[in-house]
Amino acid sequence: MVPVAKVWFQPRSDVAGAFDGTFSDEDVPEGLSVPPGMTFEKRERWWSKAVLIQAWLHHGTATRQALRPASRIEVAACEERTEITLPPSLRTYQMALGGSETAEEILPLTPSGHDAVGPLLHVYPGIPDLLETLPDRAAVLEQVDSTVAFGSYLGNGSYWCFHRVDGSVWYFDHDGGREPGWRGGSRTAVLTRMFDDVDEYFDALTVIAIGRAHEALGGQDASEAELRRMLGDQRVSTWLY
Repeated sequence: MVPVAKVWFQPRSDVAGAFDGTFSDEDVPEGLSVPPGMTFEKRERWWSKAVLIQAWLHHGTATRQALRPASRIEVAACEERTEITLPPSLRTYQMALGGSETAEEILPLTPSGHDAVGPLLHVYPGIPDLLETLPDRAAVLEQVDSTVAFGSYLGNGSYWCFHRVDGSVWYFDHDGGREPGWRGGSRTAVLTRMFDDVDEYFDALTVIAIGRAHEALGGQDASEAELRRMLGDQRVSTWLY
């Protein structure tokens, strides 16, 4: 049997703000920084702010319908379909929040005419053709084969992936590997290691969502500055530009 992580999430008023349609500007955190000393449970509750903020910004309100938690059966079916064990935090995130829109899109576990969690080469089968002219094509393909897509960057063909072995998070740039000169005079990487684990990625998404909410409320979106403090200029430039 595929192991399934413990589910912490129970929909109640003290989790992620209000689920009864009353999510408002008062529920937007004042600070952008990841709160220090959070337990795993509190950290995931903080992540859920990103999903609720996204729904609030797009629809003017946020309810439980903004969350699409996956069942244990769906998690097990995904792991059986892909023959991959999901990282514990991603597994628990899916059972708490599901394949939801945050600052970016977390892929659902179940294919339904849409991208779903799965090996990067299955989600983006055209990768071998993209790499045809690369001198290190074989090495890059081996690297690609070690990654599993779990998130989509703006739906533009670039994906967030975790490494099958160590759970690190990598950014797949569908425009990567092109000849020097097409973007600022240098070849961009096809895969770039961005985070040590999915926890750090979800932290960063929440920072972006809170920054957008601050701007919507008439304040300043300082999320990029906070990301640069967290990750450094190079990783942020790879991600956002």
